[in-house]
Amino acid sequence: MPDSALADLLEPHGDDAGHDSQHAWVPGLPTLRAQQNELVNRLRSGFETREDVFLWTHAVAALSFGHVPDAWFFELLSDRFRVAALLDDQNTRERMATHPPNDSQADFVRDSIQQATLSEAFRASRADIRATAADFTDGEGGVGDPESQRFLGMRPRLHQIAVEQHRALRSAFTAFQSRRAVLDWVDHLDYATLGFLPAGFPSTVTNPSSDWWAVLRQSESSVWLQLRLAQTVLPAMNEALREAMETGTEEPDKLSEMEVPSG
Repeated sequence: MPDSALADLLEPHGDDAGHDSQHAWVPGLPTLRAQQNELVNRLRSGFETREDVFLWTHAVAALSFGHVPDAWFFELLSDRFRVAALLDDQNTRERMATHPPNDSQADFVRDSIQQATLSEAFRASRADIRATAADFTDGEGGVGDPESQRFLGMRPRLHQIAVEQHRALRSAFTAFQSRRAVLDWVDHLDYATLGFLPAGFPSTVTNPSSDWWAVLRQSESSVWLQLRLAQTVLPAMNEALREAMETGTEEPDKLSEMEVPSG
């Protein structure tokens, strides 16, 4: 799997504008806005592979605090024309879709995704921060360093859940060699989704006669595995992100030792 959009978007993005010694911050908003803008820029530029698109959808969920519709992942990733429109190379589009989009059609699809899904989800996430954020100043007596903080939404629990989800998704494409390895992955996945996976999911996934078992053991990234994850796992992750945002508390201090997922 390629590097995920989520990995580097968890890095801090400070507000580039200068500020006075008594500048007041709405914690997390400058960082969040920069990260969300980067996701939009990636959408507009296009992706190299379908796997990039898949990981980008999870980054959108994480940076909108789960405000994208639960059905959006599968609806997007199961539509060959729309996925092809998100790719930056025409030859790759032609291999994916029977009637591949041209550049103009691709731009239309990308703008439609931003308008119909990203804009509203990002608006809702900013409303969450406005409704729950406290005020901090960077002058004498100020608390921490809100501009430099790296927690998503300044919420360590939300940040941790997003990181664990990222890891669980990437490890799904490692071609598991044993039932025990799959069981360990399912346990990690259940932790990363805060228990929101469907009842009976572990038994289904580890059944050697199930479709899940077949796609999890493939040596290469599978479209079918992406679709199964998009239909069942990503909605559970989305719900977990919403819950983590609702129940987490704000942390104004600068993050110094948070482990961010790498490739």
